Order: sequence, then structure tokens, then C-alpha cells
Amino acid sequence: MFKCRCEDTGSLPAIKEFMSLVEKTASGGILDFTHLQTDPFMEHWNKLCIIEYVEDKADYRFKLWGTELTRLFETDPTNKMMAMVYPDENTKTSGIFIPTRSRKHK
Repeated sequence: MFKCRCEDTGSLPAIKEFMSLVEKTASGGILDFTHLQTDPFMEHWNKLCIIEYVEDKADYRFKLWGTELTRLFETDPTNKMMAMVYPDENTKTSGIFIPTRSRKHK
């Protein structure tokens, strides 16, 4: 499974650009889904993964899996549950991610 080296992400240009947009747009740095549907964010859709918690399943659903992610990981889990995509993983996370280098997910 692809693992993020999160300590490196803050210095990456794609992350800096996206976080600057978040800070300019969202009060307290917290985005509402409606923010993501505006023009400034649309150019980032191809690099975004949006995951939502589904309480009755105690799991997460991939709401959006950008086309660049599909190209990099050679899969599109949009609308699939995380447990279905990663059945061997014990931990579940949510968030918005921007990949910055090509790694294949098998």
C-alpha cells in the first residue's frame, strides 16, 4: 500500500499552493464541501481524494478520486468503502490528499 511521508509534504509546491488557497477561502482552515465546488478549487480536482465517514458502516467512503490519482495508482475507488479497497488495513483515515510523485499502488 502507498504510504505518505507526511513530514515532507509541507514543502511541496502542490501542497503549498492548495493550502494557501484553503487559508484564503476557509475560516480557520476548514473547508466545507461547497468550497471545493468553486472555480479556484476545480483545477485541483484531478489531484484530490475526498473521503467521508459513513457512520452506519463505521467506515470511510471515497467520495472523489481525481483523474491524476487514477493515473498514478491505476485504480479508481470512487464511491467504494475504504475497507473494501484496503481490506488488510487496520487503521482508517480521512482527509484531502495531493500526490506529488508517481508511485504505483498494487
